[in-house]
Amino acid sequence: MVVKVVATGAALLRRWPASMQAFADRRLDAIAGDVAAYETMRRDIRWIAQRQHMEEGRLVALAFPDIDGRKVQTFAKDTRYYTATETNIQLWTSSQQLKQLRDAKAVRFEELPGGQRKRVRYDADDVDALRNLLRTSTTAESVAARFEIPVYAISQIAFPQPVPTASDGPDSSDTALLTALNHPGVVILQGQKLDATSVENFARELDSIAIRHQPPPGIITLRSAMIRYPGEKPWGRVLAALLGRRIPYYVAGTQPATARSIHVDPARLPKLPLCQRERDESFLRFTHVSMRDAGEILGAGFEETAEAIASRGIEISRYGKGNGVSREAVDALARIIAFTGEAAVFSNRNAVGLYHELKRAGVARLHGGWSRRELVERGLVSHARAGCGQSLRTK
Repeated sequence: MVVKVVATGAALLRRWPASMQAFADRRLDAIAGDVAAYETMRRDIRWIAQRQHMEEGRLVALAFPDIDGRKVQTFAKDTRYYTATETNIQLWTSSQQLKQLRDAKAVRFEELPGGQRKRVRYDADDVDALRNLLRTSTTAESVAARFEIPVYAISQIAFPQPVPTASDGPDSSDTALLTALNHPGVVILQGQKLDATSVENFARELDSIAIRHQPPPGIITLRSAMIRYPGEKPWGRVLAALLGRRIPYYVAGTQPATARSIHVDPARLPKLPLCQRERDESFLRFTHVSMRDAGEILGAGFEETAEAIASRGIEISRYGKGNGVSREAVDALARIIAFTGEAAVFSNRNAVGLYHELKRAGVARLHGGWSRRELVERGLVSHARAGCGQSLRTK
């Protein structure tokens, strides 16, 4: 036995430390699934680790820098791993969330034999990459507030993060698109998020194309011009036209380009409203909208919006930091009613004069607004979901 031990030790020393690492790999493969053998090996490693100040301990530590037998990094060699505790610290997660990440295969992991208690180690590169995505992401609500557009509009201009390939090259047509993070770990831990870098690129592109002087007569803010569309507006198609230089727009001074600072000729906007395909193909899904966005969908002020929602019997519930309503319910309401503001922009008429004209004509009132069907017959508004224009995806 002594001769065998000496011979084994001499063989290991000839190609140290690779020989020791290969020996450990063979030993681990041989005891795979054998909990008792694995625990014995762990005790031996722990015993060596406690003697790292001695010569034999230092010698073994050269082969295994993470020789601490209490940690799952032991024998990891070229692959870095985090323990469950370390992963929770890195990602600010709980044990339940770690299980969700494992179930979704959001990060690579390895289960180790450990008796009744499951031991799992997590690929450190995957964990670090996920942490970086979480730190460099932002919410759709924040982006919408920055550009003064409704949250649902983000879903029209945010596409899933592409999987890079060797053939991918720079494409200037993609620089202004918002990138939705489709990493399952991001969705599990923080919901639907956007890549912050793509947001900065989008803002820079909008600012650089703007005509920087006072707009001429007849030019109104983009936010006001979008009222001409029924229901949810085709923000994706319009913003694509702006960035594609097909619609000139003005921004006074040095202020950032937003829906309230951008000025356009409403007659230059695409004629077709948002179609169902454009609405349904979105990667981001929003089931509710804020009361502010509900007003944007209806083309109405706050009081008119509240009256219409109450008249229709749409439930108001807690949403985000305020109150919200069902997106589907508001969109359905917009298909049957229209307000004077939409008709005035669509027909290029004075809103006050048009209101009194409609009242004198006896146009039917409905849920605080006008009957959309009657206004369509008068050529004052368009049908909701009347058609489908060019998608933002089309190049």
